[in-house]
Amino acid sequence: MATLTGNSIDNTYQGLIKTDDNGAVGATEKQLTDGLGNAIPVSMGTSGVSFTGDADFSGANVIGIPEPGLVNGAQFSLKNADSLVNNPTVASGIYAIAIGDGSTATALSVVLGHNASSSDFGVVLGCGAANSTFIGGAISLGRGACVTGAATDGISIGKGALSSAVGAMVPKRL
Repeated sequence: MATLTGNSIDNTYQGLIKTDDNGAVGATEKQLTDGLGNAIPVSMGTSGVSFTGDADFSGANVIGIPEPGLVNGAQFSLKNADSLVNNPTVASGIYAIAIGDGSTATALSVVLGHNASSSDFGVVLGCGAANSTFIGGAISLGRGACVTGAATDGISIGKGALSSAVGAMVPKRL
């Protein structure tokens, strides 16, 4: 640890951190500089701190900051942060995207909606919508829309629509 004890001012002032006007810190932020007046990318006041330029926090334990909206899932996947929902969201397969309270996405699928889920290669949009095909490639759009069983490449559109045949498209009237 550095110490100023026993060192003369003319040999140490260059390394001191101070405000740009040499005054005390107050409510209005002031630019920090070194003893030679070189700007440091930080401004400080009694009510806040501002950074300019890059701030590298790698290797630091940053606390008190809420999770961002999207976080990493498994194997190049994205999901919403658990702090944003009541029930955890799962993106468990490669290149999966899951957004919505309690939603689940497996490999190469996209799921948007509360308690929505999809098996591999599926697209699901809607509250409670689901794809549960054995091979995948299904699309479910609408609240409670579902593609089930061996309905590879099936499509269900509309509230409560259900597709259970290969390549079938089942629109449901509202």
